[in-house]
Amino acid sequence: MTRAAGEARREPPSPLVLLAVLLTVIAGLGEWKAINSALGALPKAVSLGVPSLAAAAFLVRPDMARMRRCRSVLPVYLLYIAVLLMWSLGVWMHDLTQTASIVRGVSKLLYQCAAILFAVGFVYLCGERAADALFAAMALTNALIALLELPGYGLMQSVRSVIDGIVSYGNAAGYMRALEIHDVTFLFGQFFVYYAALAPRGDARRRRGCRVRAAAAMAFMLLGLKRTAIPAALLWSVLAAFLLRRRRPVCWIVALGAAMIVLFWVYLAAIRSGLLFALTDRLGIDTMGRAYLWQLAEPYYSLSPAFAGQGFEAVDAIVSGWYHDGLLTHAYPFHNDILKVYVELGFFGFLLWAAVLYLVHPLALSRALGERAAVTFFCLLGYMSVTYLTDNTAFYYWSCIGLRLIPLAAGLRPDGEGGAHEKGQTAQGA
Repeated sequence: MTRAAGEARREPPSPLVLLAVLLTVIAGLGEWKAINSALGALPKAVSLGVPSLAAAAFLVRPDMARMRRCRSVLPVYLLYIAVLLMWSLGVWMHDLTQTASIVRGVSKLLYQCAAILFAVGFVYLCGERAADALFAAMALTNALIALLELPGYGLMQSVRSVIDGIVSYGNAAGYMRALEIHDVTFLFGQFFVYYAALAPRGDARRRRGCRVRAAAAMAFMLLGLKRTAIPAALLWSVLAAFLLRRRRPVCWIVALGAAMIVLFWVYLAAIRSGLLFALTDRLGIDTMGRAYLWQLAEPYYSLSPAFAGQGFEAVDAIVSGWYHDGLLTHAYPFHNDILKVYVELGFFGFLLWAAVLYLVHPLALSRALGERAAVTFFCLLGYMSVTYLTDNTAFYYWSCIGLRLIPLAAGLRPDGEGGAHEKGQTAQGA
């Protein structure tokens, strides 16, 4: 590594990068329960300032090499949206009375488009530092929320609440309960996998930075403490290190992706047959009401190629119906994105959704950005997939941003050192 490259890497962030981080922090503060309960998803609109900044920066001083890299991922990222939209349109056209599902589905697809635009715009502004910049923004966001909650509980009571929550591994109350910021907590799991195993190490300074960020990500995960997230992050960190050491990691990704799709079908069959519930009862696992919810869904789907699905976001409307019918005391989230997507998209729609995510995305990223980007995406997706089994994370805003932004940023460092654009400038300078 030349001195010029090292100095370039140590340059302070530009005002545009700092402004992008500030906008991200403001949008992220919308996850604070006090703001979220009052404004809902409205603060996320602030994050649209990031792609707007990127567009302005491109018009004023375009970086064509970086733009080409960012643009190269848009087709495959938008393919995911197109699959959800086109399949659901076929279902909705057969039953236009599903007004609530249609409105909710279109709204969620717009959020997914916003997440993609944010990810691409943020990477264009920050370059190969984008993952580090997003980590800094979300760490600051989580720290601010923790500080803002502190006066309501007091210092000693808050410390005791955190200790009790960690020792009991998830039985949170008081201050610890207030810090359950689901979306941001799952995003920190992605950061842990990335910095623990996937981030390019380069020199000693970079290796130290990765260790510090991985430790900080785990600390924030412990504060948010989602019980499936921590073991999933540890598992996929090991698998990520394994894949990076393979001579042809993309072949491994295809094999593992196909295996995961098969396992999803096994999981669905275990739910439908009741074997999963029998197993959890035998092992004494508390599903916290999830088993009851999933059993209520049985009349709405079948494991048959003839099942076409209920339409995107239909499950939330179905759950609301259960609440109004008195079957539930609250319109609880479904807590199973694998079953939810199957009920909504049907047999072939689910297969197409899984194939696009687990096979097409990694292959396309490998071609556009290199093998490191493909491995990064697949391992972050693998970590998130564990949470899909018992949670609602597949369409979380910040988690979806991380899943697209971090691999794109990693793709700007194809050999683990500098990005292709920066190396080209160094070579020209030499």
